[in-house]
This record gives sequence, C-alpha cells and structure tokens, in this order.
Amino acid sequence: MFELAPGADASALARAVDAVVAHHDALRIRFAYDPAQRAWVQHNAPAEEGDVFSVVDAVGMVEAQVAERMTLAQTSLSLADGPLIKVVYFDRGEEPGWLGITVHHLVMDGVSWNVLLEDLDSAYRGERLPAKTTSFQQWAEKLQTYATSDKARAQLPYWTEQVESGFAVPVDEPGGANTEADQRCAAGRAVAGAG
Repeated sequence: MFELAPGADASALARAVDAVVAHHDALRIRFAYDPAQRAWVQHNAPAEEGDVFSVVDAVGMVEAQVAERMTLAQTSLSLADGPLIKVVYFDRGEEPGWLGITVHHLVMDGVSWNVLLEDLDSAYRGERLPAKTTSFQQWAEKLQTYATSDKARAQLPYWTEQVESGFAVPVDEPGGANTEADQRCAAGRAVAGAG
C-alpha cells in the first residue's frame, strides 16, 4: 500500500499498470494441471484479459474497509486464469490517494518489487520502459540447456555425495522429544529468560 502524491491521475495510473503488465511476461504466467501429462504446465498469456486496475471511492473509508478491499483483490488472483496482479487506487478525495498492489508470490520476489515500482513510476510519467532483458522463456530454455551440459554433469558427483553423505542437525538434548509442544515450551522459556 502506497500513499500517492496529491493530484494523482487515475487514468494515467491505469495506463501505467497496463504498460507494466504488457512489458513483464511473468505477470501474465498461467499454471494449469494437465491430466494427460499428469503435471502442472506453465504458459504465458499473450495479453492480460482480466481486470487488473480498479478505482475505489475511499472518502471516509476506515482502515478495516481498505484492508477488506485489498484482501478481495488478493484472493481474486488466479494461477489458471489470471490475473496474477491487482492494483487498486483508493481515491480519497481531497486527501492523497492510496495505491494498493498485490501480486501472486509465484511471480514476484523482493527484488522484483523494486523493478515493478520503478517501471510503474516511469510508465505513469509517460516514459518508455527499458528494453526487455532475457525473457522468462529464454531464461528457462537456457537453464534447461545448461542442466544437460557436460559442465553441469561434471558437478553431479559432488552434489550426489552431498546428498548421500547425510548430515545431522545439532540438538540440545540428544534423544529428546521433537514435537510442536516442545518447541512452544522452549520458546516460552527463552522469552521468559530474556528479561
């Protein structure tokens, strides 16, 4: 959730969101289970057909109502049908507007948020977005090629040994119980003794 500068233009925001979604292939990924292959299959939609951007009259809205609206946006994300991003502009009248953005965690990580926000800002100001880097599809194809290369195969004995050798996780009390109840008890003692 972001507070925008006074006078934000909802139409320009909608155009910026459309530009960013069109620019970033990962925001249009779809996942569907294919019973014939007995596997999940991923593909990219050529365009986002679902509603990504919406405007809410938020004059007089309380925080709980805003949170409820963002929860609705988040729960409407669909891996199979899209969209995987929702952007809600809360128009607060004379007060600066709020911009709520939710993106499915399968297509967005912490680093990607910076890219998304920079591109959204550039598109809002009418600037061209930077040239695309390696597409998700190209990256996946290169990764597959590397995985079957002689260079990757040469590393296989090392990684196989790591898995086969096993390792023991250090414990405070060898032979002690390993239950959720014990974890809570240990955490409770740590907090009580911290004072």
